[in-house]
Amino acid sequence: MIAGHAETAARHKVVTQMGNQGPLSAACAEPSNCVGGVIGEVREAHVWFDGGNGPMKRPTETPPVPEGLNWDLWLGPAQSRPYSPAYVPASWRSWRAFGQRHRGDFACHTANIMFRALHLEQLWQKSMNPGDRKVVVRLQAWPSEVDAEGYPTSLKVVMDLPARGTLPPVKYDVVCEGKAARGSDARTQTGRLGRFAGWIERIDLFRQSVERQLRAAAGEPFADFHGGPPESLPRVKSHQWEWIEACKGNGKTFSSFDTGGPLTELAQLANLATLAEGPIEYDTLSGKS
Repeated sequence: MIAGHAETAARHKVVTQMGNQGPLSAACAEPSNCVGGVIGEVREAHVWFDGGNGPMKRPTETPPVPEGLNWDLWLGPAQSRPYSPAYVPASWRSWRAFGQRHRGDFACHTANIMFRALHLEQLWQKSMNPGDRKVVVRLQAWPSEVDAEGYPTSLKVVMDLPARGTLPPVKYDVVCEGKAARGSDARTQTGRLGRFAGWIERIDLFRQSVERQLRAAAGEPFADFHGGPPESLPRVKSHQWEWIEACKGNGKTFSSFDTGGPLTELAQLANLATLAEGPIEYDTLSGKS
């Protein structure tokens, strides 16, 4: 259970920080502030990624291990297999044994906005679920193909997430489309996008790149939006500054394992669902299905 790392960090009194540098930027903070006060109760959330590169087959060639590379050390806890340049240096991300494709690479950046705005981290917090033995997330995937080695070319995962305090249940969709499938639709031009659906009105938030540029559906910069609630999230000088200050005992990091663990776990549930037949149920408190 990834989220359990937060308990370990707290027990040993160490500072943790996830490497998603955008949580305190205006691109993340402003839409997070708008949820509830501006767009009303959010009952749907959608995020888009690039597709996978499946189906994958393990290479049959067994070239010699390059000088300077300790292949056994590189494999770590992964099941032993012969060296291949198909795995290293950067292509390991596409193999299930080593990486998590785009959900692993970008969910901490792109899904981070909705995760924080909807306070999904509360689903993993026992203090926010007193008396509950289980907090169940139900999800089902529709992959283009089942690929035990890599990740499907296209994918849709629907997650039914329970209420968090006064916040209503929310349906969370993850859509992954191959680059070749993209058309002229504005939602698919970047491949990594986010949208909230509220009952008062809908505001489409477009995440154009890892530089965290967001635009509203009408094409106007989100920064031009007026009338929202006052800022409720802290602003800091930089990601590095926040880390150093927390290590010196001055405050806490905003993207610690308390949030980073559950955020990662939710992204990996989408990957695991592609190997299951039919829906699965996952208990966030125990880390078991």
